[in-house]
Amino acid sequence: MPTFVFDKLVCDKTIERLHALGFAVQSKQLSADEHMQELKNKLIEEAREVADAHDAQELLSELADVYEVLERLS
Repeated sequence: MPTFVFDKLVCDKTIERLHALGFAVQSKQLSADEHMQELKNKLIEEAREVADAHDAQELLSELADVYEVLERLS
C-alpha cells in the first residue's frame, strides 16, 4: 500500500475519512503550543497562495482559507 506523509495540520474529520477509505493512518495530537505554531505556519502558507492567485475566483477561495485559519487562531 502506498504511504503518504502529511506533515501539517489536516482538517476536521480528515483522519476519519481516510480510515473509512481503508487507509492506515498515524497521527499526532499536538500540544497547545505546537498547535499554535502550526496554525501560524498554515497562515503563512495560505497568504502565499493569496499572493499567487491568478484570478478573482482563485483569490476569493484563498482568502476564504486565510479567514478559516484566522478563525482557528482566535
